[in-house]
Amino acid sequence: MSDYKTLKGQNIKILSADPSPLYEGQVWYDTTDNVLNVQTSVGTWTEGNNANTARQAPGFCGLQTAALIAGGKVSSANGEDVSEEYDGTSWAEGNELNTERFGPAGAGTQTAGLIAGGYNSAHAPEYKSKESEEYDGTSYTEGNNLNSRHYDGSGFGTQTAGVVFGGSINENPDETGHTEEYDGTDYTESGDLNTARDFQSGMGTQTAGLCAGGDASDSAKDETEEYNGTGWTESGDLNEGRNKCATAGTQTAAMVAGGDEGGVTAIVEEYNGSTWATGTSINTARRYLPQSGGTTTSAAALAVCGYTTANSSLSEEFSYAATTQAVTVS
Repeated sequence: MSDYKTLKGQNIKILSADPSPLYEGQVWYDTTDNVLNVQTSVGTWTEGNNANTARQAPGFCGLQTAALIAGGKVSSANGEDVSEEYDGTSWAEGNELNTERFGPAGAGTQTAGLIAGGYNSAHAPEYKSKESEEYDGTSYTEGNNLNSRHYDGSGFGTQTAGVVFGGSINENPDETGHTEEYDGTDYTESGDLNTARDFQSGMGTQTAGLCAGGDASDSAKDETEEYNGTGWTESGDLNEGRNKCATAGTQTAAMVAGGDEGGVTAIVEEYNGSTWATGTSINTARRYLPQSGGTTTSAAALAVCGYTTANSSLSEEFSYAATTQAVTVS
């Protein structure tokens, strides 16, 4: 067995106080408390300023410091057209979607976003929408439609290289694995998910995407699948079946937060490219969070709006904070 000096090239320091400066991975023995300490990072969720409009199931694009939410369900079954931008501190209302909707897929950024599909009960008989809109940081422009209606589907990628997949395409339960790629002009059908579902989480890029959880026949799913730009391959399951979660990250470093696992939950799981592990829970349990187009890094996630016992405007940010931990043996 190798000792610490062999591994790290130095002995463990013996100190009566914390060393300065501290850096992640630093190890020392504290003679005052008689403990072996390590400096590490711990994930935390911090409540920020609320969105202006409480809503469930909006579309989402962007980053923790430059985010966009669009549409969602407020009180009307028709959905909403209201849109808000986030600058990392506060939410500000912007120009409206051309078509009211809730449960759309999202992809892209705050200045080059994509909102596709969704639901609007005023659009009889096609309540589930094919309509797609692009956002340029100021206003929405209608683009070419999806090939199939996707309600409570998910998305990832960019405005010119996006993916929309899963959801419900006709009448309930009718979950689908249908997948479409967007090139900035047209949608093209691609390989279907192995497990058809709706309310699933999506994150990543057009050539390296991830689908996690979802719902099929009123059952919360734990299946995870990876997308390579052509088709889907099964990967490690979530620890708990869940749906309607907030999302963040990439195919090799992803996060799902909150959602519904037979009841509303605050639990967070993090993915390393093969397996899921339980992370730090969000402060307020919610479901019907934006389930697609999540922030591109799981180290800076954002969980906004959703539903508890009523529509929510809560906004929470995830970050890592340095902390000193005592090493224990159990």
